[in-house]
Amino acid sequence: MNYMEKLLHKYMPKNEHLLGAIELKYHFEAISYEMLFDKEL
Repeated sequence: MNYMEKLLHKYMPKNEHLLGAIELKYHFEAISYEMLFDKEL
């Protein structure tokens, strides 16, 4: 392993830390036929 690889390995976050920080947020909302033509929507 060369010097740059050692530095990257030492200071870059591990995969487990990166994947643990990911979260998914979602919001479902019902849309009616009339709402499709509402310009404020």
